[in-house]
Amino acid sequence: PVLDDDGRPLGAIEVLGPPPRMSGKRLEEDTVGLVVSGAKDVENKLSID
Repeated sequence: PVLDDDGRPLGAIEVLGPPPRMSGKRLEEDTVGLVVSGAKDVENKLSID
């Protein structure tokens, strides 16, 4: 989730793709880290404004 400064949810990031690319090690190693990083970037930008 994307959280505000008080930890309340503001939104979410969803990832869609073909099943062969969205399972197993590839999902764990690549996608999860990118989504978490993206959510943190959004949170940081929202807290600056």
